[in-house]
Amino acid sequence: MIDTIERIEQPETVDMTVANSLPNGAQILRRYNTGMGRYVVLCVWRGVQPYVTWATDNQGRAYWGHYFTRLDCAENDYCKRVERGF
Repeated sequence: MIDTIERIEQPETVDMTVANSLPNGAQILRRYNTGMGRYVVLCVWRGVQPYVTWATDNQGRAYWGHYFTRLDCAENDYCKRVERGF
Protein backbone atom coordinates (compact mmCIF):
# COMPACT_ATOMS: atom_id res chain seq x y z
CA MET A 1 0.00 0.00 0.00
CA ILE A 2 1.23 3.49 -0.77
CA ASP A 3 1.72 5.80 2.19
CA THR A 4 -0.22 9.03 2.11
CA ILE A 5 1.88 12.17 1.74
CA GLU A 6 0.67 15.28 3.53
CA ARG A 7 -0.98 17.58 1.01
CA ILE A 8 1.11 20.64 0.17
CA GLU A 9 -0.74 23.78 -0.91
CA GLN A 10 0.11 24.45 -4.54
CA PRO A 11 -0.37 27.54 -6.72
CA GLU A 12 -2.65 27.26 -9.80
CA THR A 13 0.38 26.36 -11.93
CA VAL A 14 2.79 23.66 -10.82
CA ASP A 15 6.54 23.28 -11.23
CA MET A 16 6.38 19.62 -12.19
CA THR A 17 10.06 19.09 -11.41
CA VAL A 18 9.51 19.56 -7.66
CA ALA A 19 5.78 19.22 -6.89
CA ASN A 20 4.55 16.30 -4.77
CA SER A 21 0.94 16.83 -5.78
CA LEU A 22 -1.20 18.53 -8.39
CA PRO A 23 -3.58 21.43 -7.66
CA ASN A 24 -6.47 18.93 -7.74
CA GLY A 25 -4.93 17.05 -4.79
CA ALA A 26 -3.61 14.02 -6.67
CA GLN A 27 -0.38 12.66 -5.18
CA ILE A 28 2.39 12.29 -7.78
CA LEU A 29 4.09 8.89 -7.72
CA ARG A 30 6.17 9.20 -10.90
CA ARG A 31 6.73 11.89 -13.51
CA TYR A 32 8.43 12.09 -16.87
CA ASN A 33 9.38 15.25 -18.77
CA THR A 34 8.66 14.84 -22.47
CA GLY A 35 11.26 17.50 -23.27
CA MET A 36 8.64 20.06 -24.31
CA GLY A 37 7.84 21.30 -20.82
CA ARG A 38 5.09 18.71 -20.58
CA TYR A 39 4.87 15.68 -18.38
CA VAL A 40 3.26 12.31 -18.03
CA VAL A 41 2.44 11.68 -14.38
CA LEU A 42 1.30 8.67 -12.41
CA CYS A 43 -0.87 9.66 -9.45
CA VAL A 44 -2.97 8.35 -6.63
CA TRP A 45 -6.38 9.94 -7.08
CA ARG A 46 -9.58 9.53 -5.14
CA GLY A 47 -12.55 7.45 -6.17
CA VAL A 48 -13.33 4.01 -7.50
CA GLN A 49 -10.34 4.06 -9.87
CA PRO A 50 -7.67 5.61 -7.64
CA TYR A 51 -4.68 5.30 -9.99
CA VAL A 52 -4.38 7.58 -12.98
CA THR A 53 -1.88 8.59 -15.63
CA TRP A 54 -2.27 12.12 -16.90
CA ALA A 55 -0.61 14.24 -19.52
CA THR A 56 0.03 17.82 -18.39
CA ASP A 57 0.46 21.07 -20.27
CA ASN A 58 3.38 23.51 -19.87
CA GLN A 59 1.63 25.04 -16.84
CA GLY A 60 1.31 21.74 -14.98
CA ARG A 61 -2.45 21.39 -15.57
CA ALA A 62 -3.45 17.74 -15.88
CA TYR A 63 -5.66 16.48 -18.69
CA TRP A 64 -6.19 13.34 -20.81
CA GLY A 65 -6.40 10.91 -17.90
CA HIS A 66 -6.39 7.14 -18.03
CA TYR A 67 -7.91 5.68 -14.82
CA PHE A 68 -7.20 2.30 -13.20
CA THR A 69 -8.23 0.23 -10.19
CA ARG A 70 -4.79 -1.42 -9.90
CA LEU A 71 -1.40 0.25 -9.56
CA ASP A 72 0.37 -2.29 -11.81
CA CYS A 73 -2.03 -1.50 -14.68
CA ALA A 74 -1.47 2.23 -14.19
CA GLU A 75 2.31 1.74 -14.15
CA ASN A 76 2.10 -0.25 -17.39
CA ASP A 77 0.07 2.56 -19.01
CA TYR A 78 2.54 5.16 -17.67
CA CYS A 79 5.44 3.32 -19.33
CA LYS A 80 3.56 3.08 -22.64
CA ARG A 81 2.71 6.80 -22.55
CA VAL A 82 6.32 7.72 -21.79
CA GLU A 83 7.51 5.62 -24.74
CA ARG A 84 4.96 7.28 -27.06
CA GLY A 85 5.55 10.78 -25.66
CA PHE A 86 1.99 10.89 -24.21
